[in-house]
Amino acid sequence: MSKFRWIEFLATKLQSTMFQVIGAGVLVLAACRSVQEPVLDPGWSELDAAQPLGKAACIDLALRSAPNAAAWQARTRAAQAALSQAGRLPNPDLELAFEEIDAFHNHARPFVQTSSLAYALEALAGRRRKQAAANFDALAEEASLAVDRQSIAAAVSLAYDQLWFARERVDRIEDQLALARQDREATGDLIAAGLLAQVDQQKADTEVLAVQAEWAHARTDARVLELELAFALGFERPVELTLADPPAPVTDFEAFDLEGMLRTAADQRPELVAAKARYQAQLERLHLEASGLRFLPRVNLGYRTESGKPTLVGTLGVELPVFDTGKDALAAQNAALLGAAAEMRRAANQVASEVCRAEAAFRAARSYLEEYAQPLAEQRDELAIQTVELFRAGEVSFREMLSARRDAVQEQIRLLDAQAALAAARVQLEAALGSYSVPTKLAPESLPASDLER
Repeated sequence: MSKFRWIEFLATKLQSTMFQVIGAGVLVLAACRSVQEPVLDPGWSELDAAQPLGKAACIDLALRSAPNAAAWQARTRAAQAALSQAGRLPNPDLELAFEEIDAFHNHARPFVQTSSLAYALEALAGRRRKQAAANFDALAEEASLAVDRQSIAAAVSLAYDQLWFARERVDRIEDQLALARQDREATGDLIAAGLLAQVDQQKADTEVLAVQAEWAHARTDARVLELELAFALGFERPVELTLADPPAPVTDFEAFDLEGMLRTAADQRPELVAAKARYQAQLERLHLEASGLRFLPRVNLGYRTESGKPTLVGTLGVELPVFDTGKDALAAQNAALLGAAAEMRRAANQVASEVCRAEAAFRAARSYLEEYAQPLAEQRDELAIQTVELFRAGEVSFREMLSARRDAVQEQIRLLDAQAALAAARVQLEAALGSYSVPTKLAPESLPASDLER
């Protein structure tokens, strides 16, 4: 077969292949136009609240609840799609040109037909930088997801402890109410015996009413906290929650000094990982802009038929830096990198501030509990015991004995409030250290060092 026959044969095959590609592309695009609306899973049912729930189980329910799971799944899919898209080669452009079409004469005249594929070298040459930036973007999104998960876990842990202490407070006030009622009955007996005035009965009734009001208020607070926790876990209707475990003993943070806590937070807090990844992604984009790849030529290769005779054609297209040399775009990328560096420093300062404030609040809460609340409660209990013994010996009155017992109960309530404050401070400190972080793997392993450290 002659050389001309080979060219004609290849041109015919190329033309047939191009039209097949166009037809297949149209069919694929038509098939991809269908839209499927998402359907979220239902919320947790009453059966999920039937058994006693520990703190770990509550955190798990909150993390797996339908809104949270769907939102994180959407962000995960978007990040994975962006990362996958960045790793794909750009598509070429198919160009069909028809020239010298004689539309003004009656006789037929052959026209010139050109079919070619165009490819921008900039898209190919900058692919590795774009892929590296997308990889860092995925790492940043992964860390952002961990931030959200940590926030929810810490909030649920705090709500769990608050509800438990609120219910304990209701029980303590019930004890105080029982003592107030005993005092009222004793007052009535003493008035009947002529030992007290009628105004003392009014005082006793007022005391019972005041304690009842405090008890009702405490019950309302506990119910509100229960509703808040239930909806935070993913329940869509009010349910009654049974807490399986009391708050865990206060973690002993004395083993770490403040500098050790700061180092722990620097290693565990996902906010710092996200800020660093965003900086690295912006650095890759700056390198890409500074490389000047946008001025690489656009290559166009194809064939042309004129009077039935095929020939090969090739063109180059280059953007001329006459009016826009890319200096402004480079300045914008430099400014974005400076902003990313500032955000990285701001994130580090914010983490350090949160750790220091949480550590100070934790130490203050524990100091108050150990130095004041607990000793006072123990002394009130001891006084109540001694007063009961004196009453049995006939040395103090019944009302004095009840008053000592009421003071002991009231001190137990204050001790409970101090314990609740310390538990809340512990949760805040653990959150500041990053103890509630739940990592989510989105990005693949880093690109080779030769690609990222250029």
